[in-house]
Amino acid sequence: VGTCTVLLLLVIGSVTTSVPPPTSNWAGTVHFDASQTFEPESVQEVVDILQTSDITPVRVVGTGHSANHLCNTDGILISLHRMNRVLHIDRTNLTVRIEGGATFDDLVQQVAELDLITAVSVPEITIAGAILTASHGSGIHVPILPAFVRQLTIVRPDGSIDTVDDPLQLHYETVSLGSLGVVVDLTYQLTESYDLRQCVYPNVPLHTIVRSSDSWFFQMNSVQRFFSLFHPTTSVSLFTVYSGAPDGVTLSSVVIKTSAVCDALPVHFNVQPSDTVLPIDVGGDTATVNPYSFRRASLVLPHFKPHSLHNLPSHKRNQVQLEYFIPMYYATQFLQKLPRQPWLPELQKILVISEIRAVAADDFPLSPCNRNNFPLLIRIFTSPSCLTVQFTLTKSSFHHNVAQPLVDKLELFLTQFHSIPHWAKYFQYSPRYLQRVYVSHNLRVLRALQAKYDPHGRFQNRFLQHIFNLPHPAALGSDDEL
Repeated sequence: VGTCTVLLLLVIGSVTTSVPPPTSNWAGTVHFDASQTFEPESVQEVVDILQTSDITPVRVVGTGHSANHLCNTDGILISLHRMNRVLHIDRTNLTVRIEGGATFDDLVQQVAELDLITAVSVPEITIAGAILTASHGSGIHVPILPAFVRQLTIVRPDGSIDTVDDPLQLHYETVSLGSLGVVVDLTYQLTESYDLRQCVYPNVPLHTIVRSSDSWFFQMNSVQRFFSLFHPTTSVSLFTVYSGAPDGVTLSSVVIKTSAVCDALPVHFNVQPSDTVLPIDVGGDTATVNPYSFRRASLVLPHFKPHSLHNLPSHKRNQVQLEYFIPMYYATQFLQKLPRQPWLPELQKILVISEIRAVAADDFPLSPCNRNNFPLLIRIFTSPSCLTVQFTLTKSSFHHNVAQPLVDKLELFLTQFHSIPHWAKYFQYSPRYLQRVYVSHNLRVLRALQAKYDPHGRFQNRFLQHIFNLPHPAALGSDDEL
C-alpha cells in the first residue's frame, strides 16, 4: 500500500516589527562609515543595488549587535530590516523559510502557534546574522545555530542569485561572516514543542562547580552560570532539562543528581545582579515541568534587556560583550585558575556580568567550536564540546581606555586553553594568533570561496582583511582548494 505525505504550507504576511537601519552598532561603540545606506524590500532590489554600484565595497547589517567592526564599511551598507517576513512554515518537514532580515522575535511566536519551536539566540538579533557569525544556544549536545540551516538564498557580489542546499556547501557558506554576498532568505530547521524543567541554584560557591563540573555540564541539556558584579566567587546557576532527553535521563533523576552535586534544592527566586542588568525572574515552581514557551516568557537573560532593545536610549546601552570558546577538556583548569589571576579585581570593577555555557563541537570551517581546531590528543580522548566564557563589560571603561589593557591580560590568560573568540563579540587577539588556532585548511577554504564568488573583494572590509591577513583580492587563490 502506498503512502501519501500531505505538505502543510503556510504563507505568512509581513511582519510589523522592523526597526530603522542602524547608524552604529547597538552599544554605540562602532559608528558606521558607509557613504550610502540602502533598505531594500525585495530580492530584486538587492540585485539592482549590487549591479548598479559597480565594484563599490558592500557590507550587510542586521540589528547591529556585533561588538566589533565586522559590519562596517566606507562603501555601501545594506540593511535588510524591511525584509523580515516569515515566508512559509512546512509543518510536515518541520522547516521554516524566512527573509534575511527576520529576527528570532519575528519567528518564535508564529511557530509556537503551531506547537513548534526553533533553536534561538537573543530575540532581537537577525537569524541570518546569528548564523553567519556562528552564534549558539546552550547545551553540551546542542550545536551552533548554523547546524539548523537547510538552505540559503544568496545574492552574490555580481548580482547573481545562488540557492545553496548541499550539506557540504552549507558548511562552507553558513559561517562566512557575510563575506560571500547577501543572504536574502534561508530555510531553518524546526522541532516539535517539548516540555522542560528549569532548576535554579543561587549563590553556588565556585569551588562546588570546579569539584563537579562534569556533573553540571553532562547531566543537563542546558547549563548557564551567571557571575554577578559584587559576588565573583558565587553565582546564579540555571539548569534546563528537556523531557525525553537523548541520554534517557529522566527529569526527576536529574533533579536528584544536581541536588546532590550542589548541596541545594531548586528554589523560586528573583535576583538583581547589578543596577545595569535586569533581574532573572523565574516564575512559579522551578522544579515543575513547563512547556518550552514558558522559558521564553519567564526567563530574562541578564546580559541583554528584553522587549525592544533598540528602543533603549543610548546611555542605557552600557555594555560591551566578549566571548571565548575553549575545549571542554580545559573547563576545570579554567575555573581553578581564573580566581587566582592578579588582574581579576580590576576586571571585576568594570564587569557587568559573566556567564559560562556548554556548546557541542562541530566541523564548520570557521566555527570557534570546530573540533578540528582542538589539539590532537583532546580530539581523540575527550568529549567533543566547548565551554563558552562570556564577559560583559561597561562601555564607559572602553572610552577611558581602562578595559583594553585588561582585555589583553584576559586574552593572554585564555590562550593556554586554546581559546577562540566569538566572531560577533569584541576581542583583541592578533591575526597571528587567530591564524594559529584555526587549522590552515579552514582559512584556505575562506580564501578560496572569496576568490570564487567575490574576486574584486567587494564584501571584504578592513576588519576581515586584518584578522585573516587577506591579500589583495586578485591574489586570493583559486576555488581548487575547495
